[in-house]
Amino acid sequence: MRPPLVVWQFTDGKPGHESQTRGLIAALKRRTDIHAYPIPVETCRCGVGSLLRRRHPCKTDYPPPDLILACGRATHFAALAARRACGGKLVSVMKPPLPARLYDLCLIPEHDGVPAGPGIVLTRGVMNPVVRTPMTPERHGRGLFLIGGPSAHHGWNGPQLVDTILDAVARDPARRWTLTTSRRTPDDFVPAMATRAGEHPRLAIVPASETPPGWVAGQLSQSDAAVVTEDSVSMVYESLTAGVAVSLLSMPRKGRSRVMTGVEKLEADHLVSPIHDLLTGEAHRNSRPGLAEADRCAELLLDRWPRLVTKAA
Repeated sequence: MRPPLVVWQFTDGKPGHESQTRGLIAALKRRTDIHAYPIPVETCRCGVGSLLRRRHPCKTDYPPPDLILACGRATHFAALAARRACGGKLVSVMKPPLPARLYDLCLIPEHDGVPAGPGIVLTRGVMNPVVRTPMTPERHGRGLFLIGGPSAHHGWNGPQLVDTILDAVARDPARRWTLTTSRRTPDDFVPAMATRAGEHPRLAIVPASETPPGWVAGQLSQSDAAVVTEDSVSMVYESLTAGVAVSLLSMPRKGRSRVMTGVEKLEADHLVSPIHDLLTGEAHRNSRPGLAEADRCAELLLDRWPRLVTKAA
């Protein structure tokens, strides 16, 4: 048996980027033996010079990599230098800032508008570490509100959002709800929500500041439905990966974007439903299985490079 697969995971400190590579690593671990090494790019101090000289400051700190993951613009020169100095297969998670031909494989969300090719695999949204669990009877009748905030593509209307959330709670009297926020949620939203939530004892509010890592994934594993603001694209895909029925709360838009085009396609494919369906008492329209993009990509990597496999799946 070969020794465990060695993965160098270059990180830039951005939770959204690290979530994607952690999801892929977790999916690989479910299939093969792995030793994964997160390497913050600010500590390895590696750039174009290291790439040109075939040197890498981390070469003596970790075992030689079999697989190198780059996610986030700041990670790519370090990852390219690592492959040139140490070997291994280099995979870009997300659209790379450099030509795709420089990588062994690129895993790119289809909403980025890049055509698939021999070295490019398109994913449905972004990968994440959420794992689907069986839909047990205990999960039925529990729902989760996931609230984002203003972004480059969306504005904010707090009073209208509060009204819509309370309307949804009132129209589903048998369901118990939990609501959480994100780092982008305006500070005045939770107090406004809490003032009105007294009318609905079936709604619990847990601000993002009070949730530990993995809390949302844990809540999704205990629910059968999620209502997500459409600006929170990562939470939309996490909810779909968890296998819950997903409804979207519309937010003021600042124009068209590729990301929102991807969300609209989810709705057209009946993977998510508009909040209107919930407010009018219609059943969730989810008629297809949810997503499992990290697992699909892990299988693809191991099929493409069989020597990465260290044990039977």
